[in-house]
Amino acid sequence: MVAPGSVRFSATEFDTMGFANAKSAAQTDCLRSSGAEVPPLHWQAPDPEYLIASALGVWREEDAERFAFAKPAPIEDMMLNKVDSAVWSEAEEGAARAYLADMESRLSRAARIEGTAEFRTAMKKCASNPAVAKWEKLERPVGGPWGPEFFAAGDAAFRDARMKPIKADFVACVRSAGSEPAHAESTAVDEIFTVQGEADDRVDEQQIKLALLVVKCKAQTKAIERTMRIWAQYESPIYEKYSSELIRVRRNLDAARVDADEFWAARAEK
Repeated sequence: MVAPGSVRFSATEFDTMGFANAKSAAQTDCLRSSGAEVPPLHWQAPDPEYLIASALGVWREEDAERFAFAKPAPIEDMMLNKVDSAVWSEAEEGAARAYLADMESRLSRAARIEGTAEFRTAMKKCASNPAVAKWEKLERPVGGPWGPEFFAAGDAAFRDARMKPIKADFVACVRSAGSEPAHAESTAVDEIFTVQGEADDRVDEQQIKLALLVVKCKAQTKAIERTMRIWAQYESPIYEKYSSELIRVRRNLDAARVDADEFWAARAEK
C-alpha cells in the first residue's frame, strides 16, 4: 500500500467492507436462530484485491499488468463497475458472469423476503444481538480532530516547492518514452503522476503499456519515496500533538482486525 502514515489510524476500505459483511453474517445467524426466513445471501471476508491501494496511483508492475489504471477489484466487481478487460480468460469471464447472474437471482429473492413484516420484526429484535451490535459499532468510522489536520497536511505537502522537481523528473521520464503527462504542471495528488490516454474503465494492451510506463518512471525517479518523505514531514507534528489518542485508535483497530480474521476463520471451519 502506498499511503500517508495517517492511514494507519483509520479503517481501510478492506476493513470497513469486512466489518459490514461480518455484521450482515451475524444478522443472518440471528435471523436463522429465531426461525425467521433468511435471505439467500452468502457473506464472506472481502476479496484480497481490495488490499491493493495507492494514494499515488499504480506503482507495481504486477498491478499494472492486471488492472492498468482501473481500481483493483475482483472480476465480478469490475464488471459491475463497467470496466472492460482484455486480460481475463474466457473461463474467468464466464465464471464471473455466472456468479453475477446467480447473485441477481439471490438479490431478487432477498428483496422479497426483506419486504415482509415478519422479516422487519425479526431484524429489529436482532439489532440488539451482541454480535450484530459489535460489528455495527466497528463499521462506523472513528474520527477525531486530527482528521481535518491530516487532510490539510496532505494538501500543503503537494503545494510544497520541493514537489516541482519530483514532477519535473517524472515528466522528463514519460516524455523520453514518447508519451506526455496528462497535467504537465500540476502537483495535485490526483494529477501529479498521470499520463495522457490513461483510463480507469478498461484494461487492454494500450492501457497496460501506459501503466507500466508510469510504474517505470516512478521507480527510476524515486518519485514515490521522495513524495512520501515530504508528506511525512507535514504529518509529523500531528502525530506528536495527538500521540496518545492515535495510539489508542490504532490499538482498537488492530484488535478489530484480529476479531474479523478470527470471525471469518471460524465460519470457514463450519
